[in-house]
Amino acid sequence: EHSDMALPPYHWPTTKALLMQAKYQAVLYLKKAGTTILIASFLIWIASNYPQMTTGSPKEQLTHSFVGRFGMLIEPLIRPLGFDWRVGIALTTGFAAKEVVVSTLGTIYAQSSANTHLDLRQQLRADPSFTPATALSLIVFVLLYLPCIAATSVFQKESGSWRWVGFFVVFTIGIAWVASFLVYHLALAMQL
Repeated sequence: EHSDMALPPYHWPTTKALLMQAKYQAVLYLKKAGTTILIASFLIWIASNYPQMTTGSPKEQLTHSFVGRFGMLIEPLIRPLGFDWRVGIALTTGFAAKEVVVSTLGTIYAQSSANTHLDLRQQLRADPSFTPATALSLIVFVLLYLPCIAATSVFQKESGSWRWVGFFVVFTIGIAWVASFLVYHLALAMQL
């Protein structure tokens, strides 16, 4: 026997419905990202100002701080990708949320620069160590490495295994490192 199944009538969404949904999603994103970015930026600011130096330039203070020390520690691992310790710090904070990478770079560059009136884009352009090859490498790394802590916790919940989480973390960081390495050195060879 053949039974007919009736499908409901489909209609194009109205402009009003689209705008309401877009507004709802934008507000949700801003609440999540705004809170995460604000907290991460505040924590980076604290960690980049302590321990305090009695004398020295802002750049010396930053390299002496907790953030600077950690950045110097991981710099040998990321130097082949064209990154210095400042980018390493930004990538580390990006584990909280990838949106935090840019705010961290902004905080670190603002604190280490004598030109505080320049925005991040101008400071990166003025930094001889941040080349177009570095920028391409950074874009590739951020796109490919671990999504964020929230996504990783969902992955752990779904997989039910910390071993799979460990594999996931190592795999995504490894893929990001290799791809960034290739992009950076290809861009250098092309003299970008």
